[in-house]
Amino acid sequence: MPRREPLSVEERTYIYHQKLQGVPLSILAEELGCSYYTARKWWRRGKAEGEQGLREVRRGRPRQGALSTYPEALRDQIKQLKCSYPRWGPDRILVELREDPQWREARLPSRSQIALYLKKVCPEHVQRRRKRFSPSGAQASLSGA
Repeated sequence: MPRREPLSVEERTYIYHQKLQGVPLSILAEELGCSYYTARKWWRRGKAEGEQGLREVRRGRPRQGALSTYPEALRDQIKQLKCSYPRWGPDRILVELREDPQWREARLPSRSQIALYLKKVCPEHVQRRRKRFSPSGAQASLSGA
């Protein structure tokens, strides 16, 4: 009969350390009375995040929204830059973040992610996109041909 209660932190840590020593996940799963896939999940989490990742239980779906996976301090900095300099776009904000010692080594969002975030948090500072019209000479040559 499959196990119904979640694995304890000690059991998750046990899976991680035993797998590091070469014990197959199928044997560990059988030993703990859990699914192979459960053992694999905790092994992968431990491998990616270390023992700290084994202590945290994240339930539900991950957060969604513009820049939701980035630190709140980074989001605040982006918003503050845009409010202080309303004419700056995502490209200029990225340049400033790369020059800031706090964010120099950090993983930064793309310019399109920043644009979506700014459109959401401070739409009053985002310029509307305008349609580009071709020069009138190009229109005349197309109609005359």
